[in-house]
Order: sequence, then structure tokens, then C-alpha cells
Amino acid sequence: MSEPKNRRTMIERAKAIFNLIDYLDEPFPKSQLQNIGLNPATADKWLDLIVYIQKQPRIRLIKTKRTTIIEKHEQRYHTMSREIFMDPAKSYEERFNALRDYFNALVISERLRDQVEIPITSTYYSEIEEKREEKLRKLKELERSK
Repeated sequence: MSEPKNRRTMIERAKAIFNLIDYLDEPFPKSQLQNIGLNPATADKWLDLIVYIQKQPRIRLIKTKRTTIIEKHEQRYHTMSREIFMDPAKSYEERFNALRDYFNALVISERLRDQVEIPITSTYYSEIEEKREEKLRKLKELERSK
């Protein structure tokens, strides 16, 4: 009789993919994933899943003795800004503006979440950011009322 295969867990497969990406360090054909035991169809599924997850808002896990709480760390706006500043096809100015917007939105959402006043001292904090803060406040109120 043949010995039963030890199937890798999902986390083991994901780690193998990212270890290979780190090791190769340069763009490489998908066929290289065969070196870690992924056939082309499985590799496609994994790559689609990874790309999908990377486009989603970031989350944070808070583990207690009995429960794991999932907290959304970014809003959709953060995700959109992150996609822009990570896009090498965009100009440096567009990427910088997106990074600035991302940071401002992140600070504002953290202030709203924690209800702690954090003084912001920056030369570019203008009326636009104040309007965004008001919109985020309204969104937060809507989320609470649901």
C-alpha cells in the first residue's frame, strides 16, 4: 500500500509562495511555482486569492482567551489611496498626493475611533482635509447607528 500524502496547510502553502518570491527577488514566470509543488491550476488560484486579499482593507486581529476579534484597520478610501501610491505607472506627484491623503485619512480615522485629540502640525493640512474629516465623522456616525 502507498503511504498517505501529508497535505500542506493553507498557511504552509502561502509561506512557501512568499518565501519563493523573496528568494527569487526578480520577476519570474508562474511556472517557477512548480518548484514548491504547485501545479499551474493551483498556482492560478493562489495568485488570484493573494491579489484579491491585497486589494482589501487591512484588518487587525485581537485575540483574547476565548475569542478573536476582527477589527477593520482601513476604510475603502485607505485602500484606494494605497493602490494609487503603490502603482508604479502613476507619476511621483500622484503617488505622493495619494500617500499624503492616505496618511491624513488614517490619522483622522484613528482619532475618530479612539476619540483622542492628536494635534496635527503640517503645512498641507487645509480645508480639504477638514472637509474629509467631517465626512469621515458622518460615516462613523452612520456606522454606529447601524
